[in-house]
Formats: sequence, C-alpha cells, structure tokens
Amino acid sequence: PRGAGRGGLDEQGRPRQTQRMKAGELQRLIEQQQKAVYTDDPLSDDYYCLKMSEKHVQNQAALQRMAQQRSRPTDLLAEMGALLADDWSAAAAARRGPLSQDHISGLAGDQLPIKGQTVQAKIAKKRQAWHSEHKVLGRSVKSDLKKPRELIAQHGGSIGGTAQTFQSQLWMLRGILGKIAEKLIDIDDVHQVMEAKVAAARNFHAGSMAYTEAEKVVTGLQQKQVLLCDQLGQLVGFPSLVDEGTGAYDAEREVELVGGWDALFFLIWTPKGRALILRAIPCLLRPHQRAILKTFCTNCAYFVCRNPDGQDEDPVDDEEAKLDLLAATIFGEEFRQVRDMGFITECLGLTHGVFKQNPAVLSVFVHIPAGQEVIRTLLTHGKQLSGDSSVTEDAKRRWNSESDNFYSMMKVAVSNLEREATA
Repeated sequence: PRGAGRGGLDEQGRPRQTQRMKAGELQRLIEQQQKAVYTDDPLSDDYYCLKMSEKHVQNQAALQRMAQQRSRPTDLLAEMGALLADDWSAAAAARRGPLSQDHISGLAGDQLPIKGQTVQAKIAKKRQAWHSEHKVLGRSVKSDLKKPRELIAQHGGSIGGTAQTFQSQLWMLRGILGKIAEKLIDIDDVHQVMEAKVAAARNFHAGSMAYTEAEKVVTGLQQKQVLLCDQLGQLVGFPSLVDEGTGAYDAEREVELVGGWDALFFLIWTPKGRALILRAIPCLLRPHQRAILKTFCTNCAYFVCRNPDGQDEDPVDDEEAKLDLLAATIFGEEFRQVRDMGFITECLGLTHGVFKQNPAVLSVFVHIPAGQEVIRTLLTHGKQLSGDSSVTEDAKRRWNSESDNFYSMMKVAVSNLEREATA
C-alpha cells in the first residue's frame, strides 16, 4: 500500500500506518495469519533453531573429546599400575576422561537444549498414554508400502538365476539381520507396554480387582518378553533356554554358540551387523549374555579393533571408529553388572591369551580409545569386585595373579611402542 514505505515497516520493524489500514490493524491481521502455522510442539515451531543448537553442542563436545581421548599408552599404563597398587586417587588423576554412551552420540544429556528435553519428554509421555489407552503392542499387522503382505508364495525354480541370488551368503545375512531388527522392535514394544501398565497399576489399591488384573497383564508381558529375548538369542547363534511348557529357564546354565565363532563372525563382519549385535547384547537372557561376553573377550579384536594398522583413526569423524567406541561402552556397561569373581577372572584370562598370541593386537588396544576402555573395564571392575567381603580368598588370589600377568604384558607392549616411536 502507498505510504507504507520501504518494505512496509518502520525503524522498529513494525508495520507502518497506511492510508487504508492502521498499524495496529495490520499487526492483528499478521498475527491471525501466523496462528495457522503455530503448534504446541517446540520441535515443529523451532526445528532449525534446535538443530543448529544441537549441531553447535556436538561440535564443542567433539573438540573436547578429541583433546581427552588423545591419551598415550603410557597414560593408560600409569593409570592401571596405580589401580592395581590400590592408589585410586593416582589412577583417577592419570585418566584423561571416561567414555560414555552420551559422548558417543555426540550430544551429552546435560547439554541438550531445554526445548529438546521438553520435546523428548512429551513424546515419551504421549507414547505411554497411547499404549495404555489402546492396550496394544504398538505395531499393527496391516500392510504398508515398506512392508507389504505376501500375496503369492513362490516355490521351486525361478527365472534368470534368482534362486542363486536368494541363496547367497549376503542375502542370508540380510535376512538374519532383518529378523534381529524386528525382534528388537518387538522387545521394545513389550517393554513400553509393560512400563505403561506398571505406571497405571500404581494408581490402583493393592488387592483391588483393577490391581489384580493389571498384575496379570504385567506377568503375561514379562513371560512374553522372556520368550522374545530367548528367540533373539537363537538368532544370534545360541541354543534355546526357555521351556515351552512352563516358560521358565535356568539362569545359571552354561551355553555356547551353536555354529561356533564363525557363525557369529558372519553376522558382525558388516557395520550394520555389528551394530545390531551390540544392540542385542543388553536384551539377551543371562546365560546368553554371559556367553557373548566371553566371546567378546576371546575375539575382542573383531568387536573393537576393526583395523590393526589404523592407530591414528579419529573417533569423532570416523563412523566405524564410533562403532568401536560403542562396542567398548556396551561391553563395559554389561560387564560391570556381573558379580561373579570367577567369571571376571576367566574373561581377563581369555583376553590375556588373545594378546599373548597376537602382540600386535595389544599394541593397537593400548593406543586407540576403544581398546583402552576395554582394558580399563576389565581391570577396574575386577579390582573393585576383589575388595568385596563376599569374595573368597582363593578367588582374590587367582584374580591378583591374572591381573599381574596382564599388567606385565602391557608394560612390555607399551615399552615396545615407545621404542618404535623414538627409533
């Protein structure tokens, strides 16, 4: 309109008064038009602002991690030496900085923007309310574009060599990994429903009909979760543990991989497979989990050290190096849950045997952050558990002997690295 000036705004950025509409009327008109694009979701209203804030925090955290994780092998050796000598203060001072799940994702939990935290809490609350209201597992059986129903099942031969394609190792790997991913989704669905039911049961009086009904539902969900976790263990390569009739299993049973290490290596040789197996470890039943922790110690180079020659890999920019850090972190989280001193000593002995047979692997492990975290987890948790009064003297003696041998081997490896660096 005429008289509005350049851009129709005054020096303060407000609409100028025109010959036909006053400034206040223009402002109210603009506000009414913008109401259509406003929502109650901060993530939708301020999406780009939140993403820019997250990116800034990620960059700052990446720079800080790079400074903390560039620790030398001698730093790790000094830390473990002080630890085994019961000098906890010196061990803490020698440590450059711990690794954590939040650091691996690039955004620490306490550094999230306030709006981002509000959005995540809001989404979680809506999801629990939806599960509680509809009483379903969060997935429908109807088909969609990404997962259509099978209308015609083709059997026998095929045209153009398609049968050979479907029988190839790569196609079999894709099928197994797809089933593992689906099983993880099912386990998460049952877990979400169970959390919603438990939260709803807290509002009922104990002994009431509603409380009894909720207790039955939670018990059924727990049994379903155990069955799903057992099926997940079978997909990873372990035998079944659950009795089909009673739904119970022996938590102290010792199991091994049905197809041996080669079958599990077939699953983790791709980044996607390794990520799915790592995601599955916390969901496994106790015997399966203990068995895969021992397998991790026996074949630690394949879980963590993807490139024995890549001693200068960057844990911030390299995606596969991030996966190495994720493997070390998940191993540490699950390994610290074990309270059996004999099992801890056995795992340290298995790792010691690997490094003794292949000193080059130990040289890489004491250099890269993921390998340092695995060594730190093994020695720190064992040392803490050895101070427990419930541990027998014989178990403590075996642990001390194994840890001393492991530390002596570390000293030799670090001295060789220092000699090569100065040569």
